[in-house]
Amino acid sequence: MRKKNFLKYILLVGAVLLVLTLSSWGYLGGVKSIVRWVSWPFLISADYVERFAADGMSLLLHVPFSAEESRRIRDENIGLRARVASLEYMERENRELRTALGRLDKLELQAIEARVLARSAASTGDAFTIDGGTRVGIEVGMPVLAQGDILLGRVTEVSDTSAVVKLVSSAKEKTEVYLPGSDLVSVAEGEGLGVFAIKVPASFSIQEGEGIFSSGARDFLLGFVDKIEKLDAGLFQVVKSKIPINSSDIRQVFVVRNL
Repeated sequence: MRKKNFLKYILLVGAVLLVLTLSSWGYLGGVKSIVRWVSWPFLISADYVERFAADGMSLLLHVPFSAEESRRIRDENIGLRARVASLEYMERENRELRTALGRLDKLELQAIEARVLARSAASTGDAFTIDGGTRVGIEVGMPVLAQGDILLGRVTEVSDTSAVVKLVSSAKEKTEVYLPGSDLVSVAEGEGLGVFAIKVPASFSIQEGEGIFSSGARDFLLGFVDKIEKLDAGLFQVVKSKIPINSSDIRQVFVVRNL
């Protein structure tokens, strides 16, 4: 062990003396060249490692997209989401249409399909405009259904290409109704905001949740008994109900021709 350390010491001293001697003889430039030649692979390796490390840090820390590219990707994502939403809406609408047509066919009804264009701005108006008129056979007085079997109201105005539908819940609108659970025929009067009321004698036993239907050539559902109010005199009671579909959600209706 001591011999090895002594040998290393002798070699180091010799190397130092050689460098000093060459320097005194003017060969220092050559020594520098030799040193550069010997150390070149190590310097290249160090440079490569440094660049590799820098690239790695850049990859980790650098934002992958420019602001413009980020906006483009965001816009494409919004477009894709919009198309998916549209397809889902069309699928749901087609499914509802098939269901409604099946009900109309079962009732042997001839109906004109129409879409809602606008709604009444009045809080108690409860009316809307549809995109069908006399050109497709729509006339005043025709009943208008939702989902194939729910009576919404009747056509009150008509032009060549559009018509106005007043709902059974429109203020002061009167509709003859039938409650099969109570075997009662009466008249419903609209109060607005989708609500209508039926004034009946207190002697009739009416249950909440009981179905309310139109009375006529065909019995269409109008709604269900939501609340029963006893009047002060005690001779009558008022049944409150509402259209089972939110009027703001109605997009498609069916105007019955053969009634």
